[in-house]
Amino acid sequence: ASPAILYSCGPGPDYPTTFISDNIGQQLGYRPADFYTDPFFWTRRIHPEDVDRVRRELPRVDRGEHVSYEYRFRHKDGHFVWLHDQLTPLLDAGGKVVGLVGSWFDVTQRKRAEVELRRERDTAQSYLDIAGVMLVALNERGEVTLINRKGCDILGCAERQILGANWFERFVPERLRSDVRGVYQRLMAGDIQPAQSYENPVVNCAGQERLLAWHNTVLKDSGGRIIGTLSSGEDITERKRAEAALQKAHDDLEQRVRRRTAGLKLVNQRLQAEISERKRAESALRESEQKYRLLYASALVGLFTTSVRTGRIIAVNDVGARMFGYESRDEFVGEFIAADAYADPDGRQRFLAELRAKGEIHNRDGEFRRRDGSRIWTEYSARADWDRGWIEIAAVDITERKRAELALEASERRYRAIVEDQTELICRWRPGF
Repeated sequence: ASPAILYSCGPGPDYPTTFISDNIGQQLGYRPADFYTDPFFWTRRIHPEDVDRVRRELPRVDRGEHVSYEYRFRHKDGHFVWLHDQLTPLLDAGGKVVGLVGSWFDVTQRKRAEVELRRERDTAQSYLDIAGVMLVALNERGEVTLINRKGCDILGCAERQILGANWFERFVPERLRSDVRGVYQRLMAGDIQPAQSYENPVVNCAGQERLLAWHNTVLKDSGGRIIGTLSSGEDITERKRAEAALQKAHDDLEQRVRRRTAGLKLVNQRLQAEISERKRAESALRESEQKYRLLYASALVGLFTTSVRTGRIIAVNDVGARMFGYESRDEFVGEFIAADAYADPDGRQRFLAELRAKGEIHNRDGEFRRRDGSRIWTEYSARADWDRGWIEIAAVDITERKRAELALEASERRYRAIVEDQTELICRWRPGF
């Protein structure tokens, strides 16, 4: 049997039904006689929210136009189905509309799929927008097909200015453009694999360069053909400047120490030991920060959706579950309660208060407890959907970086203490000593 319901009717304004196919019973539960005996049978079963829109379209048929639209129609058992309605006017020899023929198709499943697709798209975009790194997708031609909120912030452009733009012409410094485009073309051809991590500058819409730590992955179609790339980039411009300033301050301090400690062999030995310890701590910090950059660049971000009221987990990805010591997402969703995971008993209340006051939280450090009771430091960003009663969080594990920073701070205190003690010793020498 055909899935289409065929019908014909007379001209407006009443459009009385003159024929309707027998499969109306199979599709919608009615008998053809229901439509023949009641001239308003059709209009009274259109969904109240759609009936005015349908009526506005009908005069087009009276003008001899072909009309196609979709609306909800009540099934005989009471539920509504989506119909795709196509109408064609019947004209006499003088061009006057004397009736119309049409067909109905049940498109309910397609409509449901569209709603689910929009929901999944909105959820994915929500996660993209709270991520603390730039996420950008390019097609084979190097044109931008996706950019998240952080990417727009780094580039200093509105999303509409970025989407569709050629990445290499618009955002790669001119001195690097040819080389970077060449590497991309080889990547698209499958001649090389994407680098695990690297640093490259971009030019923002104000003409300023920003240095980013990148990670790329290729995108493929169902046949395995490379169709583009998805990249994550962390803006490390300010950190690099801070590192340079810290190194300069470190060098200046060492130079002053060398001048003041000339001839003081014992004190110098102590200073050298502290300097070595400091360098080891700095090395540990650099290693930790490199792991931190790789984590961001590889998009290994824990994603969580929690209930505002109960603190229980609504959804989590594999990275988030493992971050807190769980083997699977199901275990995490079933057992984890956010309020119990804060190292500070009042941590969740303060978190909620700040979220209500600011609307969003970005790049905040927090200490939590894992499943086995051990402590974990994370850097997280969050925003709430108060109407739906949930909070979306993106977090990365920065425990090793925190430990390295604490070690470096301790070394710095010892280092400066030695310098201050040494200065006091020099001031107490006497002539002829």
